[in-house]
Amino acid sequence: MLAAIAWLIATLELWLSKISQVFLLSLEQKQLDFANARLGFG
Repeated sequence: MLAAIAWLIATLELWLSKISQVFLLSLEQKQLDFANARLGFG
């Protein structure tokens, strides 16, 4: 039982880290696009 809970928590943490990485990457890309558009490169 405890092992299953530990596995579930580990899996959730892995998913959360992956999701947050993707989110941060897309956020950085949006900021870059915005900066480029303001500079006239967009």
